[in-house]
Amino acid sequence: MTAESTTQLLLLGAPCVASAGGRIDLPETAPAYLGLFLASQAGWVGRETVAAYLWPELPTDRAQHNLRVALNRLSPLLADWGLQEALLTER
Repeated sequence: MTAESTTQLLLLGAPCVASAGGRIDLPETAPAYLGLFLASQAGWVGRETVAAYLWPELPTDRAQHNLRVALNRLSPLLADWGLQEALLTER
């Protein structure tokens, strides 16, 4: 890892974000799990896919609501981790 603001998402063991600034353990919350899921994807993922994956037992409208809430709560986490530019969303 170099000091040029390299950030790594470590998923083996306790999930964490590691950078030159140190290590931050990821909280066990829906927004953090959403961030992990999105980070593991190779490209764009549809909202319907994400909602169905994270909340398979819920009706579509409720899962979509949960996704909107989780996306809003993910933004401050990304800022804390120094990854505020890492999430791009489209309606």
